[in-house]
Amino acid sequence: DPRISDAFLANLLTSIMRDHATVMLNNPRRWTPNQFFHVALVLTTLGIVLSEFNTAPACYLVGIERLETSMQTTALADGSDMEQSFNYNSGLPERFYELLRLYRGDPTPRVAALLDIVERRCRFLAAVTTPSGTFPSIAKTHGDDVRPMLAEWASLYGLSDVATIAAGKGDGPGSAAFDYGGYYVLRSGIGPEDPYLLFKASRLAVGHMHEDCNSLVLYAYGRRLLCDSGNFNYADDAQSRRRNTYFFSSASHNTVTVDGLSQGRLALQGTADLSELDQPIGARWYDSPTIGLVEGFYREGYTTPTSHPPSGQERRLPGEHRRTIVWVKPDVWVVFDELTTEGESHRYTAHWQLAPGFTAGHIITDPNLPLLRTADTDGANLTIGCSRGARPHIVCGSNDPYEGWCALHYNEAIPSADVSFSWDDGARTSAVHLLVASKHPRPSVLDYSLTPEAGLDALLADGRVIRARVSAGGDRQASLDVGEKDVRGRIVLSLSRPETSAPARQEEVILDADGTEEHRDLHVCDGEERLVD
Repeated sequence: DPRISDAFLANLLTSIMRDHATVMLNNPRRWTPNQFFHVALVLTTLGIVLSEFNTAPACYLVGIERLETSMQTTALADGSDMEQSFNYNSGLPERFYELLRLYRGDPTPRVAALLDIVERRCRFLAAVTTPSGTFPSIAKTHGDDVRPMLAEWASLYGLSDVATIAAGKGDGPGSAAFDYGGYYVLRSGIGPEDPYLLFKASRLAVGHMHEDCNSLVLYAYGRRLLCDSGNFNYADDAQSRRRNTYFFSSASHNTVTVDGLSQGRLALQGTADLSELDQPIGARWYDSPTIGLVEGFYREGYTTPTSHPPSGQERRLPGEHRRTIVWVKPDVWVVFDELTTEGESHRYTAHWQLAPGFTAGHIITDPNLPLLRTADTDGANLTIGCSRGARPHIVCGSNDPYEGWCALHYNEAIPSADVSFSWDDGARTSAVHLLVASKHPRPSVLDYSLTPEAGLDALLADGRVIRARVSAGGDRQASLDVGEKDVRGRIVLSLSRPETSAPARQEEVILDADGTEEHRDLHVCDGEERLVD
């Protein structure tokens, strides 16, 4: 541009290398992973592009060392990240290519050694992409179509499997476990109609995160059914703080709260043990043609909801939550929740966030049972049942208290239905939830009953019978009569499938009583045949 003088350009470049580079050399932004990565990448780039300056060698050497540290620590072995926000996680493939192209196809060994990490990140983000082509709204993630970005990565890095997912058709991958970061995808394909569930077990994180451990996102038959409520904005005014407190809290996610308290990991940020990152989180995961299963743990207790660093005045309650999800393919998910805390009496609440598009007029509740279904003639529908509590509580677009909202785009909140089931119990409690997706608005559960042991029985419209039991904790096992057998375990699930040309099939899923590392057996049975031990 002839309007820019040589003197101005020289002053600008000198300022970058003298003033700005000095700030970046002395302030690495280490505890916000995406900022640590970006600062390291900029320093490395400056060392290459502006090599005439005396500070260039320092920029390059410090930058490349930090870049290696960032990508070899906060970027985990399965492609996920210590920072639990898919939008920020996507910066690695995009920005790394800007550095890579400076080498014109011949990168140095140190840079080339990082390519495998980038490719794993591309595959991870492709695998969690929803049937609608978006990332789930985990933490600071917003709902834009990411398929063009995936297609670009596939081209830049030569990843044909990522290209298949970006196209949204063909023989793409099915279920996948990312057990270093704690993300599990249960899906049968990559088409827009295929069922999809993302389960976020996760480990203690650094950087951007929400209180959403053991939460899930659900799609089926071309529709988002259960959503993560998202993130509102970064502002610090009173109204934004109030809204962000809701969006950060466990109550705005598909998980469980205790006495109105949220999970309490925000207060522990910066205490994550980075030496443990080379080990998976230890959650169970299993997939077969008929059954999928995933299990996650949360152990950091519950506290007063907040969107900012705690003041120290918040109430804190020790507690643990174990959640197990069994996918009865193609369209039934049975969710087992087991919680342990301290004290004699508590109010437990299971939260379910119906996706925007469902209005109060679409929701039909049972007058006597913890059961509801949506009845929207314009798309797929969902039935939600609970083995505990009374009728569900439904809030949509409330300002006092602030709840019943979804923020899929920055600074935009729209009403959505928050559904919750609450029950009172002691320091140990358990519950079963039933999720049934359907293509039509007709009832998909014809008969529904509860058992004294916090279990449930359900007759589905297609003739399948679901019977689910969960242990009350301690030495007590759940039990279920299956045919002539008394089946016992920490979790027991029985599924009867009607067949037109053969006697009815009976399947059971049995989990051990304690779930310790020494006793982590999982038995999935089809009649008398053992499929996995």
